[in-house]
Amino acid sequence: MAVNNVEAAIGGGSGETVEEIRQNTLAYFGAQDRCVTVNDYIVRAYSMPSKYGVIAKAFAKQTEAGEVGLYVLSFDRDGYLTTININPGQPEDDHTCIKNLRIYLSKFIPIGTTVNIENAHIANFTVNFKIKTKKNYNKNAVLLKCIDGIKKHFEIDR
Repeated sequence: MAVNNVEAAIGGGSGETVEEIRQNTLAYFGAQDRCVTVNDYIVRAYSMPSKYGVIAKAFAKQTEAGEVGLYVLSFDRDGYLTTININPGQPEDDHTCIKNLRIYLSKFIPIGTTVNIENAHIANFTVNFKIKTKKNYNKNAVLLKCIDGIKKHFEIDR
């Protein structure tokens, strides 16, 4: 069977670009209302309403037993990473923000899935380095560029 259109078709498009597919995928994520992958737990931790506490950094991993380990950090007043709700003598399970996160995530966790939420460990370290410049280069300018590059590499937002 063959068809000839007297008038040209209007509307439509040439298909979605990779970026449009990515954006649509992110938009439909919220419609799922459940956590399936470890990345889903990270996204949900970040999306907890700030009135319950703010998660600055989150990492999740699946254990061999099938449980999900969710490790979280927050920022202190000076913008440095810190463990959540440090209260001397109080067990981690009683920290308000972690409690709130556990309650918030409970709406999205499939039945039978165990999620262990803990403070992540903070590793402080120093970077020592030496530079050697070519003859016609300004040593101080090169040194400043190196320091800026190292700072950028280790930014908290990365």
